[in-house]
Amino acid sequence: MEDPKHNIPIDEYLLGRLTEEEARKVEQALRENPDLAAAANLEAEVLKGATLHGQNQLRQRLRVIQANFEDKAEKATPSINYYLAIAAGIAALVLFAYLLLGRGPNTEKIFAEYYNPYPISFTERGEKAEEDLLVLSQLYEEEKYAEAIPVLEKLLESRDEDGQLKLALGIAYLETGQLETAQNIFQNIRAEGILLYKDLAVWYLALTLIKADEVDRAKQWLQVLADDPEADKNVEAQKLLLELEYRFKNQEVNLMDDLKSQTAS
Repeated sequence: MEDPKHNIPIDEYLLGRLTEEEARKVEQALRENPDLAAAANLEAEVLKGATLHGQNQLRQRLRVIQANFEDKAEKATPSINYYLAIAAGIAALVLFAYLLLGRGPNTEKIFAEYYNPYPISFTERGEKAEEDLLVLSQLYEEEKYAEAIPVLEKLLESRDEDGQLKLALGIAYLETGQLETAQNIFQNIRAEGILLYKDLAVWYLALTLIKADEVDRAKQWLQVLADDPEADKNVEAQKLLLELEYRFKNQEVNLMDDLKSQTAS
């Protein structure tokens, strides 16, 4: 939500979605305007609460904050009253995003750091490959995933238990932004217990969920790999889980200190 009077995207700033230049402008506005800084401080507190508390606890926290709004608004000058109203709206928006949408900052960055399409070979040395496999191998190697999808689906009509082809199809849908379809394919591979590929399917499912901003669901699947020392991607899953906890917990906690420093200066 933007401050309609000053066009300051407070929530986008706190969620880390602005460019460096945009963030500097917001920080300057916060230094110059104590009322706006107070509103931003309040939203940061809600963000912090969303990270550190469960849904029921956070709802209770929001009710207390809202009661404080109303009490302060009755005694405040028009300027303070105006910013309290803005802050209340921002708090509600952020609460909705965190509780219902499960969204948080930097999911695209985390996805990019951990994602690589699995290097699949569709032919074996010495084997006379089928024409469709040769075509598929070239398309996949050249990252022409949209063109690879119909070839993969055709091959799977007669190779419905081929985990390698199914994994490739899921990756192709992920690469083309069809995240829900990719999730379904990866889940099916896991459910069918296809050897060699079931753990990889969980790994790519978790990454797909991160890309879709469904971090809590991603954590659940990563935990499956992290709890099994024999699983493929066991170490990577443990590392990613720790990073998710660090980034999504500490970023919001640090917001309060940053905003207090800006306000003090």
